[in-house]
Amino acid sequence: MDAPPALEDDGPIGCVVAIAIGVLTMVLVNGAIYLLTDLSLNLAEEWFTFPIQVAIISAPFVLLAGLGIRNKLPWIVGLLLTFALWGYYLFDVVSYRWYPDGSGARIFLGLIFLFSPVPITGLCLATWALQRRTGPSQD
Repeated sequence: MDAPPALEDDGPIGCVVAIAIGVLTMVLVNGAIYLLTDLSLNLAEEWFTFPIQVAIISAPFVLLAGLGIRNKLPWIVGLLLTFALWGYYLFDVVSYRWYPDGSGARIFLGLIFLFSPVPITGLCLATWALQRRTGPSQD
């Protein structure tokens, strides 16, 4: 039986990819919100929240890159979870704008997004650990 794959150093490229995932996700989600609703793009208000949202999205991927994890499966799991979560955010914002119910801010949803890097990172690392345990890398 082959030894499990070792950590591989991919240098700063992985971190650039991780940050690009966050930027691209936020550009797509915010762009879709502005296209589908009557909200206008107000860069004076968005300049502060955009980098925070990018950091939240990028955090699991920056950790994967920092650990030198180049296996595709943990990255794919992270992407699927991230896109599902932010896709739900897009759905929630657009549906609220189209059919307002007067409920106001979704504080609990905001907290879920704030702490979302923790379970996403955990599931990515669990996927990587399981992949290492079960056999050779499927890169």
